Amino acid sequence: MSKETLVCQVCQRTWQREHSRGRKPRFCGDCQAVSESLLKPSRIVINDDSLSQPTVKGIDTIIKKSVKYKGRNSWICSKCSSELQTFVGLIDDPMHVCKKSSNRYLPYELVRQGVQA
Repeated sequence: MSKETLVCQVCQRTWQREHSRGRKPRFCGDCQAVSESLLKPSRIVINDDSLSQPTVKGIDTIIKKSVKYKGRNSWICSKCSSELQTFVGLIDDPMHVCKKSSNRYLPYELVRQGVQA
């Protein structure tokens, strides 16, 4: 079989492999390993003195409890009047780069809290 040269879409490195049928890999071995580790569900160990042993919770359980804004909300920047609508739960106020405040990050202000999720 002949070798083919492939280019990683993330780091632009090239590598060779035996030519084969089917889809060509888009990522090199290093970038593929990093992307797979990011996709694994995260687990957090919570040490609490009232528990006999540490508790392991999925990150999704912790995020559900800490959602500050639920459902559909409308936001506005008081400096530049930029508007934002959100349709998912947020754990904090959304931020943006405000053009009228010399490109600083500023929080949006909640205008209307909509339907709860």
